[in-house]
Amino acid sequence: MSDEVTEATESTEGVEAPVEPDEPQGTDETDWKTEARKWERRAKESAKYREAADKWAEYEKSQKPEQERMADELDQLRKEAATAKLALLRYEVAQEKQVPLEAVRLLSGETKEELEEAADSLLSLIESQTKKSPKPDSIQGQPVKGGGTTADQFAAVLSDLL
Repeated sequence: MSDEVTEATESTEGVEAPVEPDEPQGTDETDWKTEARKWERRAKESAKYREAADKWAEYEKSQKPEQERMADELDQLRKEAATAKLALLRYEVAQEKQVPLEAVRLLSGETKEELEEAADSLLSLIESQTKKSPKPDSIQGQPVKGGGTTADQFAAVLSDLL
């Protein structure tokens, strides 16, 4: 058994000892000042890199050939035109279907058919909500018929309702 122990110790003689960490072992407390300094240093380094990246992007932009810049601008303008066309189509469908102006932004879809379907759904929803509103009291504000007791007045109101 002692031979096994000596073999294990002999095999680890050529291996370097692990490097001790900067922080002491066995303590559960965090040195908040050291942590704050570390993160502050990282933030400053990050800001330097961000500035360098912005400068590099600006440099690359200035080095692009004129045709590439025009192609990028054309792509951007095409995207804006497509967005504008869709907004115009949305307003045309809303006007055609008589959707309230406040509800136009709720219309979704990419084609005229999809927008029309969404408008129909929205209008049916609006219509169903307006049907559920309570009816006004028809006798509210009218003088009570019959001048007798409260029981007589109540009976008169019930006879009018029935």
